[in-house]
Amino acid sequence: METLNHSEVNVDIPQITERAMLVELSIGVYKFKKTDKTLSDEVASNKKAADGVVEAKKNLLTKCEPLEKIKKLEGQARNWHYKHTIPWSDSGLRLVTIQQYLPYVEQLNGFKDEFYKLKRELLNLYPDLINKQSFASGDLFNRDDYATVEQLEDKFHFGVNYFPLPQSGDFRVDVPNEIREQLQSNYDTMFKKTLEGAMADLWKRLHDKLLHIKESLVVAGDGKKKIFRDTMLLNARELCELLTNMNVTNDPELEQRRKELESAISGLTVDELRDSVLVREDVTAKVDSILDKMKF
Repeated sequence: METLNHSEVNVDIPQITERAMLVELSIGVYKFKKTDKTLSDEVASNKKAADGVVEAKKNLLTKCEPLEKIKKLEGQARNWHYKHTIPWSDSGLRLVTIQQYLPYVEQLNGFKDEFYKLKRELLNLYPDLINKQSFASGDLFNRDDYATVEQLEDKFHFGVNYFPLPQSGDFRVDVPNEIREQLQSNYDTMFKKTLEGAMADLWKRLHDKLLHIKESLVVAGDGKKKIFRDTMLLNARELCELLTNMNVTNDPELEQRRKELESAISGLTVDELRDSVLVREDVTAKVDSILDKMKF
């Protein structure tokens, strides 16, 4: 697998543990779906299919605005969480830097407050929503399919947990010194490898953004005027700000490439890109120059 050509990650575990912490986002949203075995068997029989081929699921709440609002908020919270943290472990733990911590907490608390507000609205309307669904579901409606309000309380939840980054010296098990040293060495190796993956994620974000800008500046050969959206520059500037706060290892090369992108789009407007071939060519040249320093 090809990797970006960037500097080796500088790992000083004690310093890294002072610059960042681990965060876990947990959001639960009940899907309001139910497998109907009778319907499954009926469809299988009508289609001459063997048992187990068909699994028919019913949507217990269709066209439910309160539920759709909760699902939309869940997506927004997860997207914001992923954008402002760095991957750390397969278990879902992610890294948040000290610089990002306060804005992260503020934003996630806002999402959490809105989530529980929408949850309360849904549960208050729940009996009426079930009655409305009975007409929509027709003969498929079964009141026993629906959880009680009390049961739903636990099915909708929003939580954020924070953990310190452990240091290798935290091994306090009662084992011989040589085994403890091996455990510490193994942990340090794992820590470095994980940190390299986290930093590679930042490099990839920058690389992908540069490619997106370059591709957006290519004018089609059919003579049609190129559509340049405000979000292209807004997202690039947002990334430059994020990289300033998320460069947990203080990687000098990443910071230099970030500065070069920031300079390339400094003061630039979408109208200038749209109206001036020279401006587009200048920005493209600067982006190409940055990409050349990040060769695969």
